[in-house]
Amino acid sequence: MLMKKTIVSCLILASSLMFTVSCNDEPNVAEAPKEEVALDDVLPYDADFQQMQNLIDENTTLIKNALVKNNISLDELRGYYLNGDEEKLAEIFSEVGGKISDNLNSINVQFHTLETKYPTFGESVECSPLANMTKSDARLALADIHESTFISDANDRYYRCGWRYYVCLGSIGLPAAACFVGSGGIIGAACLAGYGLGAILCADSYCTRI
Repeated sequence: MLMKKTIVSCLILASSLMFTVSCNDEPNVAEAPKEEVALDDVLPYDADFQQMQNLIDENTTLIKNALVKNNISLDELRGYYLNGDEEKLAEIFSEVGGKISDNLNSINVQFHTLETKYPTFGESVECSPLANMTKSDARLALADIHESTFISDANDRYYRCGWRYYVCLGSIGLPAAACFVGSGGIIGAACLAGYGLGAILCADSYCTRI
């Protein structure tokens, strides 16, 4: 399992591969913000969130199955992504890319609906999409990807992901969908690979074994 990350970077490639901490004299009382408590209470029962959750779970399964079917390790996926091997990525996701993209569009609709309902929804996780991520930034973010148990844990009944995981994946899905639509074809496969790698980082940050 990767080390817990405080900031999950959205890894999106286009045509080329491209807190503040408030220090006070008096210590803060360890009390969760009211907005966060409210989200804990309402999101599990919100129909829009449940729909988004189901679509994200489907996309995660599609990504995992594509890797397993093509016998691609996470380290290999990382390499293809960082080296800009769009043809190999297109081959890996050839059967599921269209469905993942369609789901991303629906996820974005649900995400915006939830942001309207709950103003702090999109700010509830530390997930920072970086539209112009450099190759060196991507290498750093994915340095320990080979240690992830994402594929094996995905079907583990003792592995649980809270609602923050879904907010994280919803956040990185916004630029991923735009990237895929704007690029399409072989290059669009790199957008989906970046989304898949981002999903792994979200899982390692917001999922846990119980």
